[in-house]
Order: sequence, then structure tokens, then C-alpha cells
Amino acid sequence: SLAFQDVAPELSKLEAKAVSKVKAFLLEQFAILRKPKTNIQIQQQNRLLRLKGFISFIKQHNQVAYKEIRTNYTETVGAVLLSHFRVYLSHVSSLEAKMASRVDVIGAYEGGPSAPSSSSSSAVASGLSGVSNFFSQMKLSALNQAGADRTRGPGSSQNGKCFELGERGAILTKLDESAVVPHVAESQGVRMSCEEIFRSINKLLLDSSSSEFIFSTEFFRENNIFQETMGEVMDLITEHLSGWVQDIHDPIGLLLMIRINYFHRLVMQRRRLPCLDAYMDNVNMTLWPKLKLALDNQLQSLNNCQVSLIKHSPGRTSGGAGARFSVDAKLAKHVEGITKRFSDLLLSLVILNQDFNQGQLQHSMERLTATMEDLLLSLAKGIKQAAHQGGSKSGVSASASFLVNNYGSVVHTLSNGVDSFSSFNAQVREAANHSQRESQGGQGTSLDDYSKKLLEHFEDLYTSNVSLYVEEELLVHLSDMIAFVKKVEQELTLSSGETSEISAEEKDRARGILGHFRGSWQAAIQQLNKQVHGDYSSVSEATAKEVLKATLTQLLLYYTRFVEVIKQIAPELVKDSVTIPSIMYEIKKFR
Repeated sequence: SLAFQDVAPELSKLEAKAVSKVKAFLLEQFAILRKPKTNIQIQQQNRLLRLKGFISFIKQHNQVAYKEIRTNYTETVGAVLLSHFRVYLSHVSSLEAKMASRVDVIGAYEGGPSAPSSSSSSAVASGLSGVSNFFSQMKLSALNQAGADRTRGPGSSQNGKCFELGERGAILTKLDESAVVPHVAESQGVRMSCEEIFRSINKLLLDSSSSEFIFSTEFFRENNIFQETMGEVMDLITEHLSGWVQDIHDPIGLLLMIRINYFHRLVMQRRRLPCLDAYMDNVNMTLWPKLKLALDNQLQSLNNCQVSLIKHSPGRTSGGAGARFSVDAKLAKHVEGITKRFSDLLLSLVILNQDFNQGQLQHSMERLTATMEDLLLSLAKGIKQAAHQGGSKSGVSASASFLVNNYGSVVHTLSNGVDSFSSFNAQVREAANHSQRESQGGQGTSLDDYSKKLLEHFEDLYTSNVSLYVEEELLVHLSDMIAFVKKVEQELTLSSGETSEISAEEKDRARGILGHFRGSWQAAIQQLNKQVHGDYSSVSEATAKEVLKATLTQLLLYYTRFVEVIKQIAPELVKDSVTIPSIMYEIKKFR
């Protein structure tokens, strides 16, 4: 219309003037974010969100000005956060206490290379009013502490303590705690493991990213603003982690970091924020290969020590032909330490796979288990061969006791460990209960089934070798009785259980066996007690008692079978037999 044509130039001037003033005003507000100690979150929520109508106005009336404002915001906030994160990464990393080094492997001999001891220190949580306030405190500390000389975790591995989960697993129950403030932690003398540092970095990134994504999406009505703002920050953290992880040789720490990253992914899914999906995928692609490499390093150490230990003298026969073979004490101590570290590592992996059920982790555990078994069986074979070459008949018994000691150590660690960590697992499940479980939890069998299967496997190995040892030891004292019982029982079975006629020679043999047993059974029990404790007490008194119980029980069982046999073939001999209650009474003295 003519009226509009008259006012159109004035309206255009007014629009341009309004755009100019709104643009200048917004740029002034963004400039405030650059000031030191400014809490960006509070500024965004209390000031900038009220101005989102201005953004809509600029976007509608002047795209050039909108792009300028948009670029100014992303560069301003991005630069501030990048600076904060760069300083934070530098100073939180200086608090690291190395839990394990490259030379800390389960196959190392005791007294070998040492590694930093476990620091049972928890992350220091601080109540913060916002992410920017957090950074303000941290940056001030960074300036004050610049140039300080810090060490990276003094101490030693304390005989393989780095393979024990211990209190480190408690971090999985504290994943929602605030990130660590470096200067507070340093003032309290706190040193942190790699997983504590990783949790703190990830937690800070989660909170910063969540706040920024929600604000930028609402303020600009665009989803890609976040990537332009936080892209350099995520690149910085990804690059930092990629370099840092290469210097981590601690499989427990790496697995904890993987679980922390998985939990944080669930947190972001619960918040329905997809902004960190790519970052967390990159973290997984960094951590999993490194964990596999760390576990392969442990496996290779077992292969290396097998080659070395096989060359070690298995032991010696004392007292000439027919004497007992003694396993070399130094060899036994070396293997005892290796078995202890293997058991601790295996238990830690089993516990940390709880409700995680990663098939690739179970595969690594199976490989470690198979390699450890191969090591023990190879050494047991060497012991048996050395005993045979030395003219001793106790090689089978010596090799069996060697295996019982080591398998018993594994069984003890696994059974006690799973029980002691049951409450811990419940706490972890409770901490993550509010997060929805997704399909990315793995395809393996459940941990409960797998841990039960693993424990049963070692219990079977332990039990079979205890039985072998028991049979070998009883042959020393009851060889004639055992052979007679097995022979006659077979004959009676073939004759369908009917009374069997035996020769006078066989009756004389039964009478002789009975007479010998009647005169030697008490001494035999005492000798068995002495021998079993000699073979096992130095490693585990509990194992010694268990093996002795199995030995004496089997002795009683063989004698009971012998009495049952003579009742059928020579009843007149029963009156001369030792009563079973008498034997049981004697056995109770040694239990």
C-alpha cells in the first residue's frame, strides 16, 4: 500500500538499528564470560537464557549478524572451556600414583622389579556451585603451583599387591561424586590411581557437556552449536587419554576405566543427551585394545617363566634309592608367588566383570587360566621325571602335592574372594540401578554362572590331585590290602555277589594282610600325619588338614572294604580284625 511504502524505509532503518543494538548487547554479554572467575553456568542460566528472544529476532531479521553472534559465542565459550580443561588435565594428572609398571607381571619371580604401591586414597569431593566456579578454583591453584616438582607415586608393588582389587573397586559405587579439585587433593596429600583420575576427568566433561548442550540447544535452537563449542575440548581430552593410556600397564585400572566409561554412557542415555556418544566410543576404542595388550603381557610372562623355571632343579632325593623326593624349596616359593598373583588377578577380573559380562574379557581369562595350568603341569611333570631319575618312587606323590598346593591356593582365593565381594557387587548394582541396562553389556554367560564354572574347574583340579596324592601315600602303607581288595571285589562282582570259594593260599594272604595291618595301623596313621603336614603345612595349614582328612578317610574306607571282603570269603578271620570304631577314635586325634 502507499502507506507502507511511505514508512518502509524508516522500518528498514529501525530494523537495522535494532539488529545493531541487539548484536552489540549480546556480544557484550558474551564478553563477560571471558572475565576470570566467571561462572559460565550461572551466567547462562540467570542472564543469557532470558535473552533467547533476541537470538530469535536476529536470526529472523539478519542472518549475517546471527552467524557473527553464533561464531562469537562458540569461540568465546569454547576458548574458555578449552583453557580450563587444559590446565585441569595437567594438574590432575600430576596427582597420579602408579599402581603397576610394565615389569609388574604375574610371571615375575619374587624379589624382581618393583612397582608403585597401592594408595588407598579416595577422591576428594567438593560441593561446587557450578562447573565454571570449579574451574576458577582449580585455575588459581594451577597458577600458584606452576613449576612444582611432583613425583609419580613412590613405593613398590609389595609382592604383587597391584593385582589385588582391594578397595579400588569401591570407585564403582562413587561414580556420581563430584570431580576432584586438584589443589584440595594436593593440600591433603592425596594421590590417585589412574581410574580415579579418569573418573574425575570424565565426570567433569559429562557435567560441562550436559550443561552446554542443554543451554546451546535452547538458546540457539540448533543442535550443532554444541559440537562447534566443545569440539576442541573433546579433541583435547581424547588426545590426552590416548597418550596417557599408553603408559598404563595396570589391567585392573584399565578395566575399571572401561566400566566407568560404560556407566557414564548410561548416565548420558538416561539424560537423553547424545552429545558425547562419539567421544565415549573413541574412549572405548582406546581402552579395550590397551587392556588386551596388558593381559597379553601377563600371559606372555607366564610363558617366559615356564621356559625359565623348567630349567630350574625340581628337587632331590635324600637317602638313596627308594627315599622320598623333596621339591626344591626355592622353586616352590617362586611358583607359590606366581600362583598368588595369578589368583589375585583372576579374582579381580571376575569381580569386575560382574553385571558386565564381556565375552572378550572372559576369553582373556580363559587364556590366562589355560596358560597357568600348562605352567603347573609342566613343572609337575619335571618333578615326576626328576624323582624317577633319582630312583625315588614318590615322584607321583611329590608332583601331586605340588599341584594340590597351587590349585588349593587358587581355589581359596576365588572362593573367599567371591564371598567377600558379594556385598560390594550389591552396592555396585544399587549404584547403577537407576540406569537402564542396554544391549551393549556383552554376549557372554552371566558372571555368576561363569565364576561358578571357573571355581568348579579349579576345585575339580584340586580334588583330583588330592585323590591322586592320597592313593599314592596309602600305597606306601596299604599296597597289599588295596591290591587284594580290588582283586577280590572284582571276582565277587563277576560271580554276582555269591560267596566265592578261594584257595588256601588266598586265605593265608588275607590273614597275613590282616595281621600286618593289626600291628602297623597306628604307626601308619602317625606316619601319614607327619608326611602330609610335611608336604603342605609350609604353604597352608588348612590344606594340610583337608588332605590329611581325605587320606585318613580313604584309609578307613579301604579297611572297611577289606573287612567286608573277608566276611564273604573267610568269615573266621573277622574276629581277629581291628574294630572300625577303634580306628575312627585314633583318626579323630589327628583332625
